[in-house]
Amino acid sequence: MKERSARPRGALRDLLPAALLLVLTVVGTVLTAGLSSTARGQVAVLGAPWAGFEDVARIVAGADGSIIAPGGLRNVVIARASSSDFVTRLYEAGAWLVLDWDGLTGCLASQRSTLS
Repeated sequence: MKERSARPRGALRDLLPAALLLVLTVVGTVLTAGLSSTARGQVAVLGAPWAGFEDVARIVAGADGSIIAPGGLRNVVIARASSSDFVTRLYEAGAWLVLDWDGLTGCLASQRSTLS
């Protein structure tokens, strides 16, 4: 007679290691692709998830930057770095995340060319 295991097969907790690895991979990829503390040029400024364009525009203005374009989501704008400490000042003004836009557009462009 076969013994039944105490755990049901395919329990959600069996997926936890894979889910954790996926999250760490995504975070690591984003950090290496675009996170920069000394970006010069264009940066993507992400505000709080509930923030609107005006809120993120105030963050950029508070860091003495200039907005180039909206970032596609209401809490993202593309801004131009005005000095070497621009990223630090963005974080001090309330930015949740600042990414090197030039690096990200390169990654996105190569992604598009592979898909077409």
